[in-house]
Amino acid sequence: MRRADGRHRADDEYSRWRVSSRQAFRRVRRAYAEGKEGGLQAAYADVRWRTRAIRPLLALADRLYPVTELIEFAGEMGQRIRDDGLSTACAAGTDRLGLDCDFVMSEATREVIATSPVIVYGNHPTMLTPFLVGAAIPRPDLRFFMLSYVGHLIPSLRAYMLPLEIPARRSWVEWRRGGNRRVVAHWLTQILEKGRGPVDAKPSNRQTVGKGARHVCGGGCVVIFPSGGGRKDRAWYPGIGQLARQLAGGPRASDVFLVPMHEENSSNDHVYRSLRGLNREAADDAGKLPTIRVRFAEARRLQDLVDAQATAHEIAKELQADYETLFPQKRVSVLDWFLFPWRVAWSRSRA
Repeated sequence: MRRADGRHRADDEYSRWRVSSRQAFRRVRRAYAEGKEGGLQAAYADVRWRTRAIRPLLALADRLYPVTELIEFAGEMGQRIRDDGLSTACAAGTDRLGLDCDFVMSEATREVIATSPVIVYGNHPTMLTPFLVGAAIPRPDLRFFMLSYVGHLIPSLRAYMLPLEIPARRSWVEWRRGGNRRVVAHWLTQILEKGRGPVDAKPSNRQTVGKGARHVCGGGCVVIFPSGGGRKDRAWYPGIGQLARQLAGGPRASDVFLVPMHEENSSNDHVYRSLRGLNREAADDAGKLPTIRVRFAEARRLQDLVDAQATAHEIAKELQADYETLFPQKRVSVLDWFLFPWRVAWSRSRA
């Protein structure tokens, strides 16, 4: 039906329901802070059609980082975890992305992981790493040390998380850790985090480490990524040292096992290309991506590797040295030095 001035009534309804960019972002932040299942996805979809000014900015962000696809995939994973449990959902998620994955572990290690108090630790080259480990370890008491914002993206995952708060970082640090795309992801996270009250990261994270130690003492399994994600050539954070030190001085030290793992043939670029193919019938890169491999070393007892009298930093340093013996790092060639800026800028480095 057309009015005298020529506009459709539907256009009037659309204009009446438009909101300002500030109002739209306020709703997204509120949905993120509340952490309700499907809330963020609904708020983000609302922003995309009700704010004309924001639409080109979101389109630009999608060019650099698959924001829309990631939020939609997070919603799918949240529903799968709630309905099917963590391990089944993780396996289904990798299938949904069209990724081939190979998990390598001995039968002895498989038995230890299935039945004993265990700390699994290793590299974290992609955002998909926790889900690969979750698919490989079908334990209902599996818990991940993971940045707290992930629990706001996937609320049903919070039941399996030991949440760590994000320390304040400069964009340069994020670029060095993962390139331009990581900077974009960091900016987007900071926008969303404004909807939450400030949290002092250090004391909060110490409490989380203690909670993880108690979980292992109770017979559980925890997964920690000591490098914090991104590039692999830097010192580990002391969190794994604090965790191992608490357990080494506890009554069940002789029962706890350490299992190093290593993800290979993968990068975040690998995952981004898969995310961009979610809404296409056939991804353009189908058949071109190598099989991702996650290797688990032999399980060893905590007390054989960790001195309870050492400091957390010393323990972390010793465990990193042992890890690099089990999984030797690739030597950097002269060509790699010349290509380093381009590879880091576009997250092309492979683990």
